[in-house]
Amino acid sequence: GEARTWKVRFSLDVEPMGRIDAQLALTGERARVSLWAERPESMARLRGGEEMLNAALREAALEPEVAFHAAAAPPLAAPAAPGRFLDQAT
Repeated sequence: GEARTWKVRFSLDVEPMGRIDAQLALTGERARVSLWAERPESMARLRGGEEMLNAALREAALEPEVAFHAAAAPPLAAPAAPGRFLDQAT
């Protein structure tokens, strides 16, 4: 059958970086990472670590696919309640 996709999305909002949103999706051996930052300086720092992130994912036997977005993350369709996990088949 088809491989299941597992996703996690979280946000950090600490100075001097400001709000950073991340979404990680794992399907089989493919790891997709999406990062959003509204501040140009924060985006530059995230992009500066791209090679290290790709290398770490490859070392974990995963095929990396990393995307950077210089904007706010899109809203979730139906967010889970704080402190709860949502297990949803895709």
